[in-house]
Amino acid sequence: MPGDNVLNHTRRTIFSHGFFSSGILQILAWPLLCLILAAGLWYWTISKIDAEKRACEKKVLAEATALCNDYAHYLAQVIEQANQITLQLQYSWEQSRGNINLKELSKGGLFRNPHINNVLVVNREGMPVTATLGKLQNVSFTDREFYIYHKNDDSKALLVGKPLLSRTTGKPAIPFSRRLNTPHGAFDGVALTGFDPHYLTSFYAGSFPGSSGVLMVAGLDGILRSAAIGGGTHDSTPAALRAVPLFNTPEGATFLGGKQWFGDGLSRYVAWKTLEEYPLVAMVGLSQQEYFAPYQNAWATDRKVAISGSVILFLFTFAAAGMSTRLVRKKHQEEEVRKAYRIATEGGNEGFYMYEALCDKSGAIADFVLVDCNERGAAFYGIPQTQLLRMKLSEVYPGAYFDDVMNIFRGAMSTGFHEDESRTPRESAMQVEWARRRLVRSGNGLAVTVQDISERKRAEEDLRTLNAELEERILERTRELLQAKEAAEAANRAKSVFLSNMSHELRTPLNAIIGFSDILQRDPAISGSRQETLGIIKKSGDHLLGLINDVLDIAKIESGRIELELKPFDLGVMLLDVIDLLSVRATNKGLLLQLYQSSEFPRYVVGDETKLRQILINLISNAIKATDQGRVTVHLEVKQNHVTHLIMEVEDTGCGIAPEDQVKLFQPFVQVGPQERQLGTGLGLAITRQFAELMGGGISVTSSAGKGSVFRVDVVVRLASPEEIPRISAEQGDVTGMEPGQPTWRVLVVEDQQDNRILLMGLLQKAGFQTRLAENGAGAVEQFGIWQPHFIWMDRRMPVMDGVEATRRIRSLPGGDAVKIAAVTASTFREEDAELTRTGFDAVVHKPYRPAQIFDCMERLLGVRFMRAEAETTRTVHPQLTATALDDLPEALRQELDQALLLLDSERILRSIAEIGRVTPELAAALGELAHNYDYTGIREALLGRSSS
Repeated sequence: MPGDNVLNHTRRTIFSHGFFSSGILQILAWPLLCLILAAGLWYWTISKIDAEKRACEKKVLAEATALCNDYAHYLAQVIEQANQITLQLQYSWEQSRGNINLKELSKGGLFRNPHINNVLVVNREGMPVTATLGKLQNVSFTDREFYIYHKNDDSKALLVGKPLLSRTTGKPAIPFSRRLNTPHGAFDGVALTGFDPHYLTSFYAGSFPGSSGVLMVAGLDGILRSAAIGGGTHDSTPAALRAVPLFNTPEGATFLGGKQWFGDGLSRYVAWKTLEEYPLVAMVGLSQQEYFAPYQNAWATDRKVAISGSVILFLFTFAAAGMSTRLVRKKHQEEEVRKAYRIATEGGNEGFYMYEALCDKSGAIADFVLVDCNERGAAFYGIPQTQLLRMKLSEVYPGAYFDDVMNIFRGAMSTGFHEDESRTPRESAMQVEWARRRLVRSGNGLAVTVQDISERKRAEEDLRTLNAELEERILERTRELLQAKEAAEAANRAKSVFLSNMSHELRTPLNAIIGFSDILQRDPAISGSRQETLGIIKKSGDHLLGLINDVLDIAKIESGRIELELKPFDLGVMLLDVIDLLSVRATNKGLLLQLYQSSEFPRYVVGDETKLRQILINLISNAIKATDQGRVTVHLEVKQNHVTHLIMEVEDTGCGIAPEDQVKLFQPFVQVGPQERQLGTGLGLAITRQFAELMGGGISVTSSAGKGSVFRVDVVVRLASPEEIPRISAEQGDVTGMEPGQPTWRVLVVEDQQDNRILLMGLLQKAGFQTRLAENGAGAVEQFGIWQPHFIWMDRRMPVMDGVEATRRIRSLPGGDAVKIAAVTASTFREEDAELTRTGFDAVVHKPYRPAQIFDCMERLLGVRFMRAEAETTRTVHPQLTATALDDLPEALRQELDQALLLLDSERILRSIAEIGRVTPELAAALGELAHNYDYTGIREALLGRSSS
């Protein structure tokens, strides 16, 4: 809870009256400065606008005055023209004694002004005497103001009348009239000229002063004679203008604002001038709104600038005031936190120190002075607290250690934080062996806490020593394990090399044994007894090849070098072949071999047919071997989830498997059960398990001793359609030669083993090929350059130069890219086949090979056409061997046959069967058929069945 008390105390202090009173001037300085700057900005803006407005008003008044002077001069000319016309009429009237010809007189230049509406003479009775335009009948002017004025006033001065509608022309007109007298001076009529009222304001036609400028002509009586606003005509009906101070002085200029002056609500700057010789006033008015429009935009911009500047100033003020508030608050917080932290650490295990930075003249930090600490901090130095305060860092730490401490303090001032654990040097005044320091920047200084961690460091040192000892032990054990691993890997590599060599060394002679026996069996000159001997040789070779293949299969599985060969195939045909193959053995033991297949079980699948066939043969063969009576049942089902699972169960009624034997049942080279039943290599179930797992499934067993066993295999396949299944070609007979009409094919045989050379050369020469021989790869390269063969049979492993290097060199020679090269190898590793293909071989044939493999390869690569003998289609009827058939066999013959089977001595087995043939020929025939097929297991199981019965 001490930490909460410190925070509460700090919070109360920050928001206290003392905090604001101590920093109020710093906080309020920015708003005051902003107000002053904003006021100054607005004062300058308004003063500028006012000065420009006064200058504009002065300019517009001067411009209006100049326009008014020009306009007054124009009016004087217009009125003078009217005056001249009336004078001429007065003169003509007096000279002609009232007989004036106005039409002749109007031909003069004074009368040609288009703005003269009419010129007429009115007699003393007010009736028109003559006129230039209009009708004179039934027209009287006695009520007209000009007639009344001149009749009653004997002055001959020009009278400018008020606007009126002409009675002779029907058009608006301003009358200019003069009194006509008799020779005796009596009133004799009126000479009148009527002008278009707008003629008086047409002075600026086409270039009127603005779209709302005003031109006016008024009499001294205040009644408008003519007016134009914005270049258009205006109603010149009399208007009361006496309120306008236009007539206090003969001329002047002023500002008239408000709606009452001109009727359009616009304010104008007006100049006026009284004509010197006529009782008229000329007036020109310029619109304030229109004249000031160009300046208003500039003044609006000035106001916007002032507003924007004010906003920026206020925003800056708010930001600065906020920053000042935070700075003041932070300063107070640092001071209060420092005090609160010192109070909180009193009596604890931490030493607290508050240092202030001391700078030199350049502003760089040169030292630190201690301004505050708690009692624990003073105890770490062994100096009284009052004496420790105000001491400099250079006084506390010796010179050599001072530079290191200063670097740490300067770094903390730069980054704001530093934390470390260090051993205190002996020269230091601090009496702590190991210290944990935490430095936090606070204003112009650092708040430092120091904790004594000497005890923990000593415990850590002890722990590190113990860990080092453990690590050394672990390293030593790791080295031992690595050595064991390397030894195991070396042994595994040695085993792989051994198996590879053994594969080559065993399969190479087997190639000759099986190949020559196959050739001799096809020789019609060999007698039947010899044929039987050759059959024994061939079957023995096949049996030995099967054992070798089992050993190689388990070796490839253990080394991870076996792969699936997925192809579409007919699962139903494969199952029937397996059942048909093993039914003979089951029948010979008196067993019933049954197949139960679910209706959903697929017929066409994609999978590894060879491995699936081997799984079934292994399981069914083991079931037959383990069963003396009863039956062996094969159950076939299918399970569908996201993939297709084939479920195959092989159930027997045999001897069963003990629980302790089931644990090791699938281990390589392990056989369970009685010794007399342990036949073969012990690899079948191990291979079966590995194949099932490789196909995505597994194998399990359920068995009880004496009650039989059930082996269950689950593998994953993919369903196929009948169209995907390749067609099985009809069985072809033996090759007897080549069809005529073909080129002479040259074939080079490269083989280091003499027996294999003789075998392959014999096959090729018998078929009609020209052949040559090379004993190693170097000889093959030489023969190729000399003979240019069409086809090369190349052994893989040879002295001097192996087949791979020889193939590379041949491919680089002229014509080397056209020759077909097939590898002959005793290896069964598929990855080696791929490597051979990549190095330039066109095909790979494995030893031991069949003659058909040789000829099929050449037929595919060269396109050779062979002649073949007809294939035999007859099937051999196997004699039946049952336990009852051995009941009458003499014990001596039975034991002799059993010993021969245990030793796998084929010659001794055949001799024993021959002896049995002298007693029971039918039994000897059945035994001979099994021996011919190397089914030694079936013979021994029949013997054991007889003995067990």
